[in-house]
Amino acid sequence: MQKNSLPRSEWWFIVGALIVMIALVGVAKVNLYRARSEIQLFEATPDDILVTVNGEVFRPGEYKMESGTTLETVLKKARPKRFANLANLSLKEKIYESVCIEIPTLSQLQIQIGGEIREPVSMTVKVGARVCDLKSQVVFTEETDRKFFQKKRLLKDGDIIVVPKKKKTT
Repeated sequence: MQKNSLPRSEWWFIVGALIVMIALVGVAKVNLYRARSEIQLFEATPDDILVTVNGEVFRPGEYKMESGTTLETVLKKARPKRFANLANLSLKEKIYESVCIEIPTLSQLQIQIGGEIREPVSMTVKVGARVCDLKSQVVFTEETDRKFFQKKRLLKDGDIIVVPKKKKTT
């Protein structure tokens, strides 16, 4: 006599595979529904504004933003350059209407020097100045590590330079 049926373990395998396939189809339908509702939600917002950013940024151009977006969010998309002058901009300010923003270039840097020098100094230096350029601007003490001023690192606006003491050799 010949068996017409599969063994019990094979039936369990087939049932399990069917359940997995049904679950995958259900997940795909839910994701499709979510995608459609997000697209419709985005298209339905009439509160979009156009923000134009020019000047010292890597990505100048027009950005379609949601009304109430902060200036900081817009600038993250435009990517300001190293010497962009953002001092006069209120980054937390919210933008509610289309606007054009011009990012100027810094003309000079404000820095402070402290640490192991005769007296702390606040100064203005040209853009592109380096730590090694500061050597002539400060008065050393006996304990000043003069090798510190061999660094070629570019200074940034608002830098606070702390000059270290000499390392004692024994």
